[in-house]
Amino acid sequence: LSDVYASEYEAPVTVSVTNAGPLLPPIYVGGMQRAFSATPFSDTDENGLDLSKTVTANEDGTYTITLEAFTTGTVTTEQKDVPLDIVLVLDQSGSMNDSFGETNRQEAMKTAVNNFIDSVGGKYSPSTGADHRIALVEFRSEATILKNWTDANSQGVSNLKTTVNGLSEGGATNVGDGMAKAQDLINRPYTGPYTKRQQVVIVFTDGVPTTSSDFNIGVANEAISVAKAMKDQGVTVYSIGIFDGADPKVLHGTTHHSLGFFEIIKEPCSGEVDSIFNTNITTIFGDIKAQDIP
Repeated sequence: LSDVYASEYEAPVTVSVTNAGPLLPPIYVGGMQRAFSATPFSDTDENGLDLSKTVTANEDGTYTITLEAFTTGTVTTEQKDVPLDIVLVLDQSGSMNDSFGETNRQEAMKTAVNNFIDSVGGKYSPSTGADHRIALVEFRSEATILKNWTDANSQGVSNLKTTVNGLSEGGATNVGDGMAKAQDLINRPYTGPYTKRQQVVIVFTDGVPTTSSDFNIGVANEAISVAKAMKDQGVTVYSIGIFDGADPKVLHGTTHHSLGFFEIIKEPCSGEVDSIFNTNITTIFGDIKAQDIP
C-alpha cells in the first residue's frame, strides 16, 4: 500500500467456522457459484438430543436440505396404583323380585355386586397408595345411604357384603334420589394421604324411573342432571341394567298410550325432551315390565 492509504487500511477480520466439512469444487449454476459440504452435519448433546442436517444436490440444480431432531435417551414406563372411591347405587324397587334367568333380579344383582366388592378388595394396598373405598346407596320410593365410605380391606369387604346380602326389595324406582345420595357421598371431603383419587358411581337398576308405578319425568330428569353434574367434575358414571333385553342403544319407546275421556290416545314417543319414554303398554298397579328396556 502506498503511504497515502496505509493509515486508512484495516486488516480483514478472521471468522472461525465450526463443524465445517470438506468442500467439493465449486458448482456453477446459472452464472452463480455455490459450494456444499459432502459430509452431513450431526451432533448429539449431553441430554441425548440428536441433531443432523444434510444437503443433497438435485438434477435440476436445486438442493434438498434435510433436518432431523430426535432423542437417543432411554424411555421408561412407571406403573402406579390410583386409589378409587366407588359408590354403588342399588335398585331395591319391588320389581327386583321379578325372575331373571334361573334366579331373580335381586339375587343376580347381589351376586354381581359381591363379586365386584371382592375384586376391589383384592386390589386394596395402602402401602402403594391403593386405599380403595366403597360406599353403598339403595333406592326405592326414596333413597338411603346404607354404608358410608368404607375401606376395601378384609374387614371392610366383609361388612359391605353383609349389607348387600341383607337387602330386601319393595317400593318404586326413584333413581333420581339414589343419584343425589351418591353425589352427597362424592362431595364429602377425603382426609387421607392419597388425595389424587378417581371417583366412580355405578348404578344398578331394573328399569323405569318412577315414584309409584308410572314413568316419572321428574325422577328421570333428576337422575340425568345429577349424573351430568358429577361427570362435569370428573366422576365416572356407569349404569347396569338388570333385566332381559337390556340394550344401551334403546333410548326410548315407540308409542305412549294414554287414557282420554272416551278413548285411548296414542302419542308418539320420539325421545325429545319431556317426551314419555314408554311402549305400547301401561299398567295401573305394579311395575311396568314392558317399559323396562326403553
